[in-house]
Amino acid sequence: MKKALFVVSSTGGHLYPAISIISKFADKQADFYIIAPESLKSKIADSAFVNNSSVIYQPDVSLTKIPNILKNTLSSLKITNKVNTVVSLGSIFCVPVSISSKINRRKLIVMDQNVLPGRATRFLSIFADHVIVPFSESLRFLPFKSKTIVMLCPIRQEIQSLVCQDNNHDMLESILFFGGSLGSKTINQLSIEFIKNLDGTFKSVKVIAGKNLFSDYVNQIREMWGKNFELISDDKVVFSVNGCIVNVIKYSVSMADVYKDAKVIVSRAGGSSLSELLYLNKRAVVIPYPYAMDNHQLWNAKVVKEYVNFIDYLQEPIDYKEFFEKLERVLNVKPRFERQVRFFDYEFFWNLI
Repeated sequence: MKKALFVVSSTGGHLYPAISIISKFADKQADFYIIAPESLKSKIADSAFVNNSSVIYQPDVSLTKIPNILKNTLSSLKITNKVNTVVSLGSIFCVPVSISSKINRRKLIVMDQNVLPGRATRFLSIFADHVIVPFSESLRFLPFKSKTIVMLCPIRQEIQSLVCQDNNHDMLESILFFGGSLGSKTINQLSIEFIKNLDGTFKSVKVIAGKNLFSDYVNQIREMWGKNFELISDDKVVFSVNGCIVNVIKYSVSMADVYKDAKVIVSRAGGSSLSELLYLNKRAVVIPYPYAMDNHQLWNAKVVKEYVNFIDYLQEPIDYKEFFEKLERVLNVKPRFERQVRFFDYEFFWNLI
């Protein structure tokens, strides 16, 4: 029986691919485990996790926490000795467990969601049996091309089951602004500027303001549109501007519900998010997070724009005129892939582990 251990870091972009794989193989004869940083407990609690998986938490690590790196490496030896394969989803947190897997002579698969592989991925690729990257443009950053597999990161099951009705339904006149679970000041402010300039193109606007920024966002829109303002709950606000219904929520654990009605999406340019947009053929204007390690989100945005005609990107600081021009462009194209991509092949992966 196959036994695999997934090592994830402190963001959903690293967690959700692992959950997608484990969920897909729930009916197979296999044991799956996850090692996660303690900071991820709440996010895992919010996830629809599968029953045949167990989670092991370890202290967060960084290059300044050498004792934790050593501690995690030693504590992982017993764990990795019980499995056949270790799958690293990236970041420094995955390094100790991955090293312990090679000490125990276990198979190591390293996966990266970004065009520019992270530093941990580049380091671990030296020892890995297989390295999975999303685009062929990623190959130039890795030392051993022969062990590299090109395919996009796994898509969450809820997204896979989502039927995109964008092609023939005029009812999908909705735009979604989403800056991540904690929120993005840049995208929130862009959504407010957009609402100020509503011209009848959209019947509804949805904003996921983020757990950290929801209260500030509510205070700001209350000052501008207080007359039509309705606080539905502690995490949802609805109001109307020029005949357009605006829904503002703090966060959603079901991105399928959020994606399904959106004709166009404004978001960051993380690897997992872009894979989902590609899978759904969703029009989007993405704004790379400028402080991401090695500016990897900008790499993502530039490369994805070469593959499809329905996703464009905009860099900070935001030029609102440029944003509206890019938004109009992606709205007026028939979604098309200019170059072929390979979506995640679950059966192929099953044969790897």
